[in-house]
Amino acid sequence: MTHSAKTVLEFLARLNASPTAKVAESIVFLLTLYKAAPPGTWSDQIPCAEDSVSKSILTLLAHVLERYTPHATVGYWNRCFREVSLALYNTEEHHGYARLMAACKMIQHPEFYDVFAPSSLLALSSVTIEGTYVDLIHIFAISSALDVTIQSYTPPTNVCGLETSPYTHLIAGRAIRQAKATAMTLMWTVPRNGQPFTPNHIVLLVERLAGSRVTDVNDSMATFDYDGCEAAGGADVSTCEQDDNDATDRGTGEST
Repeated sequence: MTHSAKTVLEFLARLNASPTAKVAESIVFLLTLYKAAPPGTWSDQIPCAEDSVSKSILTLLAHVLERYTPHATVGYWNRCFREVSLALYNTEEHHGYARLMAACKMIQHPEFYDVFAPSSLLALSSVTIEGTYVDLIHIFAISSALDVTIQSYTPPTNVCGLETSPYTHLIAGRAIRQAKATAMTLMWTVPRNGQPFTPNHIVLLVERLAGSRVTDVNDSMATFDYDGCEAAGGADVSTCEQDDNDATDRGTGEST
């Protein structure tokens, strides 16, 4: 048995209709029994097209841009899970599997994710539906479900009166050791230039090969509107990643 997009959608629909530990455990059991996990095909040369908006933000942080390049996904939807799939399996196509495993983990261990709190109920319902928003709680579930540590990173915004974001955090999910080598770095960013810096979008930071390190960073590329950032106290730190179609109505969102 190999997981297919159709199988993943069927399992997600089952979880959405009946988000119980029994259903989640049966799904994980079947995936494990039939060895449906994607093969880990690690490569130090991840196929990568640069995310131009995130690159322009990082021109203000030359030491980061010299070492990393922000990856732009091929698919528009499910961007966070696509980046996770790319980092672990060298392809975006297993994003549904990553979402499914994270959803099962949240349902199996509600005490860790506080799924009965109103905000967590939204997080739980969204993770079982393709193309919906992602928040930090989902990345904790991804970490636990896929047995990895993840560096969550938001560029420092002290240029507009804020300290380091709480979204810059080494994430080790339930039963994962923090000392475990970091599998990937996910950067919180925005989908377009010229807007206030309210991080609502995720890209993978791919480490550059030694021969391709950037040595001359031109800050004239930075067209990002940091002047529009809210000052501390008025800032919305409940950053989440959601579909761009929802961003206008909900204020923050993933340009998945």
